[in-house]
Amino acid sequence: MGVTGSCVALLMAGGAGRRFEKALPKQFFLLSGKPLIRYALETFQRSPQIDGIFVVYERSTEVQTRSIAESYSKTIGLVAGGPTRQDSVYLGLEALSQIGQPSRVLIHDCVRPFFSNGFRECRFGVEGP
Repeated sequence: MGVTGSCVALLMAGGAGRRFEKALPKQFFLLSGKPLIRYALETFQRSPQIDGIFVVYERSTEVQTRSIAESYSKTIGLVAGGPTRQDSVYLGLEALSQIGQPSRVLIHDCVRPFFSNGFRECRFGVEGP
């Protein structure tokens, strides 16, 4: 998929969940039988406003993240994140720029599963140069 001129969701799934105090990172914690990451992927997959999904993952969870994210047709890429959220966002935007220049990027933390579809109604993102 060419991303130039499109709207892409940059899905942040790079946290290790240290404060979560569970055996696995919270993006894989099951809520009603489904990993948290799937809630965000499903919302973006259904949204007519989102043309593609680019996932930033924690390096140690690459296989598990890929197996989930690549099952969604709007997933256009994945990249390992950095040591901080800021680094991970940067790495995600940098990797996204290698495949094109979307007109809008929505950055979302995948462990916040109950966000509204209301983003469909708003104009979001930062216009590029």
